[in-house]
Amino acid sequence: MAAHEAVAQADSVSGSVQRVNARLDSLERVALANRSFEQRLSATVGIASPGGLWFVAHPGSETPPPEIRYSGIVERLVRIYRRSEYSVRNAIISLMIHQAERAKAVAFLAEVAQEPAPPPVAGVAIVDDTWPLPYNAIMRLTHMGPEGRATLQRLQAQGTVREPMARAELEELARRGFRKAGGS
Repeated sequence: MAAHEAVAQADSVSGSVQRVNARLDSLERVALANRSFEQRLSATVGIASPGGLWFVAHPGSETPPPEIRYSGIVERLVRIYRRSEYSVRNAIISLMIHQAERAKAVAFLAEVAQEPAPPPVAGVAIVDDTWPLPYNAIMRLTHMGPEGRATLQRLQAQGTVREPMARAELEELARRGFRKAGGS
């Protein structure tokens, strides 16, 4: 009887994983192809938190509880990031701090931190109140614990952060020993 129950439980888990993957596939299609910005953003948030917005229910926790961790989330978010506009990209950067796949999330944030600043448009003065994506990536790395701190130290030592605001923030973090404002 115990073996039969184990097989039934394994089948149930397998079915759950298949349902979650099917839902994630559907959300990814919406995030990449829907004409509505709100739908693309909503689908992206749904992918980033397939177990719900667990971080609201678990304040202070940096990773989701084991029962709602799914593999491949960061890869999906990276694919969406590469094909999306600023607002969706910015949301993805912000959601990376909540991913269970910490090493992949840190590597992605390091990659974004090294993106060049967009070239200026000749003859056009634009007042832009958005934060550069590399700056946001640097700020999110400060929330990634020891892995984030080590990555910030490496980026600073290599001098590979090119966007001016991000580079200035990285230098300020270096002066503070790579601790966020407020000492943590």
